[in-house]
Amino acid sequence: MVVNLKSLSKEELREILLDPVQFSTVILDLPPVSETEAKIMRSKANRICIAAGRRWGKTTLLAIISIWTALVLAKGKGKIAAFTGSWEQSDIFMDAVREVLDLIHPEIKKMVRITEDRKRQITINGCQIFTRSATRTSRSIRGHGRGVILLIRDEDAFIPDVMMKQIRPIRLSNRAKEIAASTPLGHNHFYKDFNSKVYESYRVTSYDNKLLDKKDLDEEKQLLTKAEFDQEYMAEFLDDRYSVFPQTLIDEMTDFNRAFLSAPKEGIQYVMGIDLGRRRDATVVCIAHADLNHIVVDFFEEVRYLQDGRYWHNVLGRIEELIRKYKVQMVHIDQTGIGDKPTEDLRNSLLDSNSLCGVKGVDFTRRLKNSKEGLINGLLLKMERKELHVPFCQKLIRQLKNIRFEASDAPSRSMGTYGTFTHVGHDDFVSALLLAVNALPDTQEIFYSTSNPLQFPGEERFKSPFEEPMLIVTNPWEGRE
Repeated sequence: MVVNLKSLSKEELREILLDPVQFSTVILDLPPVSETEAKIMRSKANRICIAAGRRWGKTTLLAIISIWTALVLAKGKGKIAAFTGSWEQSDIFMDAVREVLDLIHPEIKKMVRITEDRKRQITINGCQIFTRSATRTSRSIRGHGRGVILLIRDEDAFIPDVMMKQIRPIRLSNRAKEIAASTPLGHNHFYKDFNSKVYESYRVTSYDNKLLDKKDLDEEKQLLTKAEFDQEYMAEFLDDRYSVFPQTLIDEMTDFNRAFLSAPKEGIQYVMGIDLGRRRDATVVCIAHADLNHIVVDFFEEVRYLQDGRYWHNVLGRIEELIRKYKVQMVHIDQTGIGDKPTEDLRNSLLDSNSLCGVKGVDFTRRLKNSKEGLINGLLLKMERKELHVPFCQKLIRQLKNIRFEASDAPSRSMGTYGTFTHVGHDDFVSALLLAVNALPDTQEIFYSTSNPLQFPGEERFKSPFEEPMLIVTNPWEGRE
């Protein structure tokens, strides 16, 4: 219900504008905030850290605080700087700012000058609100400290730890207020800030969002493991000591500024890994290629269809469409527990369409995943050598963080190792990645000299962005089916 502001006295209107909670309910006409939200909005603390469950509304809350600061506190000057872990999240934050701006009371909007300077920068009555992606390759972090009155870190757990050295000093010139909000993800800088006495910390769960149906959350609880639900929806920090993939390796693996490939590039041979969905799970497809001794992941997709009589037909149809689009040379498909029928159906369909793509069914057993020479160890080795490059994919990062190593006193008879890998929750993105890596051909490294030239006469080669040694494919997909 829109309030008639003309019926209010100047003192009453001033009281509403100076209180961010009343600003939200009266000026923006939003539902009443919760007690915790009111505490955060009215807090006088200079540094605030919020661990929030999924869909609690942290980005919207940050957008409301940003606009209130720009309209009421900035007094026609200053900057509000928001940093996120990816350009995608930066766009989500700016979309939230635009949505909140559209809610401003018509009488107040008459007094507001809004200029959208760039895609990720808006000026409100002389105060700039801008957002940047804080990644290892970012070049636009430094130099923003002058005039900043509010510093925001949205989905802070996904910002690499090393970037804090550049982000934190931004607030020093004006002792700007700082708010960090995120769903927990391991024991990184966000975990340390949350448990630090420097920050005023709040933990809010998905159940605290009054707009969410509690029955839906209860159903999610039944579909997930306790650890996964506790982290994603109850905003609890999982013990990071036994995580197989440390946050530093994940940060180095992730190309935060590279988007998924929309079309294939000439001269590159692509492979595909497929983790087939079961009942409530989606089928996940991963497309990758080898470049020298590096593995470059180009694309992820979740394939979802209604569970009806045409489910597998639709799933395999979409997979075949992606194979044709990216000119995939080899496919490894998970047939564990489901048999080889989908594999045979895909192979026969490709043969009928005269496709040269090879299809191999993989029995994704525990031994294959966990043996010393197994796929997880191989993936970890590639990451340690900085030879794996993946575009930012939030679901993949979460799943990698949830892979643990459980030690045992005696070696396993089947594995020969003192412990096994376990996974908390879903691992479909990880499985698709492992299958794609497994589908790449055997390679060897060759160092070139005058007697072994880089360019063979009459043969053109794809120029790699990576340095020598150059990877030469030997017996590509030997014995493929």
